[in-house]
Amino acid sequence: MRKKVVGFVLACTVAMSALAGCGTYTNGDPVADATQTEGNQQNENGSSGNTEQATGTKELTIGVSTDATSLDTSVINDNNSGEVLYHTSEGLLRNVGGKIVPGIAESYDISEDNLTYTFHLRDSKWEDGEPITAEQFVYSFQRLLDPNTGATEYDKFLSIVNAQEIVDGEITDLDQLGVKAEDDHTLVITLKQISPTFLSSLAASNNLYPLREEFVEQCGTAYGTTGDNYLSCGPYKLEAWNQGTEIIYVKNDQYYDADAIKMDKITRVVIEDANTRASMFDNGEIDVNMSVPASLKDNYDSDTLFNDPAGTTTTLQINMDGMTEESGKVLSNVNFIKALSYAIDREGLNMALANGTYDVATRLIDPATPGSTDETTYWEEYPDVSGAPTTADPEKANEYLNKALEELGMTKEELPRMTYLCMETGQLKLYAEAIVDSWKTVLGLDCFDIVQYPVPTTIQNMLDGQYDIYWQQNGDDMNDPYMYMSYWTKTGSINVTGWMDDTYTDLINQTELTMDRGERLELFAEAEQYILDNGPQIPLFFFTTLITVNPEFTGIDYGANAEYLYADYAE
Repeated sequence: MRKKVVGFVLACTVAMSALAGCGTYTNGDPVADATQTEGNQQNENGSSGNTEQATGTKELTIGVSTDATSLDTSVINDNNSGEVLYHTSEGLLRNVGGKIVPGIAESYDISEDNLTYTFHLRDSKWEDGEPITAEQFVYSFQRLLDPNTGATEYDKFLSIVNAQEIVDGEITDLDQLGVKAEDDHTLVITLKQISPTFLSSLAASNNLYPLREEFVEQCGTAYGTTGDNYLSCGPYKLEAWNQGTEIIYVKNDQYYDADAIKMDKITRVVIEDANTRASMFDNGEIDVNMSVPASLKDNYDSDTLFNDPAGTTTTLQINMDGMTEESGKVLSNVNFIKALSYAIDREGLNMALANGTYDVATRLIDPATPGSTDETTYWEEYPDVSGAPTTADPEKANEYLNKALEELGMTKEELPRMTYLCMETGQLKLYAEAIVDSWKTVLGLDCFDIVQYPVPTTIQNMLDGQYDIYWQQNGDDMNDPYMYMSYWTKTGSINVTGWMDDTYTDLINQTELTMDRGERLELFAEAEQYILDNGPQIPLFFFTTLITVNPEFTGIDYGANAEYLYADYAE
């Protein structure tokens, strides 16, 4: 079976500013409904120095910490690339401000047995005026699931007829996939089993925008690697991609709802240094800073600074196979993992390095996850799930360590060297040093080496299993525990932990067999406690994100991706 990895792996590139998750800041009214009128909402604010009043051109400049890595719809797996595609492409549905709204599919029907979804496409065009057709969606689905593509973000769509068999290479005829074009405006998707998260996965996905087969084939391996090898079909079109520096969008006049798009030009500027980015915002050189250092949060008032839940769980991911046979033996010991977890002072780290900005995580599913009714949250319904302390518990930590050493037949001095892998970005090294120091201070362990690489190298090492411990972030853009919890099943898209547990996998699979949310949440609670007791994740924080926005702009959201589709400027 093809191993999958991804979704959030590149979310770690913004570890201190979390460009992942479902928390939403809206400088303006929330999305009103799902009737494709959401883009017409406006608020009343002032005027921007970056808006060229004389020419009537509206411009927005956004400062970010990290560039996109690819614009290949099928294979992208990082939030920065997803953010660009979100604004320059459009799928069947959209996730706008955390709500599912129509996209190129103006409407859809669901059969009584919840297995057949028929999408009715509106008249819509590519940036060059060519029509968007149902067959182009068929090709996109096929390319995502084709093992020859090398995609990784396909696991949320394995409920489609023959999807798993295609992924596994058992079926090579892609036309057998349960995605068919009845005509240019009608797309039919048939599932082999019900999937309560199918529509939300579809709306949240940045991997299933339509694709023109002839263009993709003509570009070959260069597809999505430069601006010239990419075609836009969304509210904005890509004007330039100066890699590592900036991405420029301009309004797409071919977009079916172009009247709802108010910005003429948006520039996404890459400014790696957080203090430089903050200074540029203060000086009016950028209108939005999507990543504000926690140390600067007191510099801004409530009209400018927004601190929202990012829907992002930060963990230490344990490679239970280890980089070596020796480290794998140690890291597959559950009591050793618990010893590491109980030695960490999460609250102390939060105060010292994040100015108290984040929420300490003692479990894995985000606290904002809705419950079985509109009046409750998942946490309120299942408050007893727990797997980690808020502050260090030295007594408990050493108790777990002693049990582990006894089971392993080792002394502390005989433990192998182990690699803590993290990226050369933000404050990750400071967190790593503090965590490794706690293991030395509380447990007397001096066997961990911190290794940092540039972002692409770090991710590749993680995917190749070249790590023992890895700082990981994962965002939930569906407001459903399945998004996070499914990653750790035996076929999970980023499960490169060596943990292949039948009990856990079965619990998560059962959540997809019922449409009853109460039943599903009960299964998730059982699964969450099970992975905390037995699995490869040490919870650390639920990240919140600090962004500053020029209050003269409206319609800028922070959600699963940064959202500024409907940004506007009140004249």
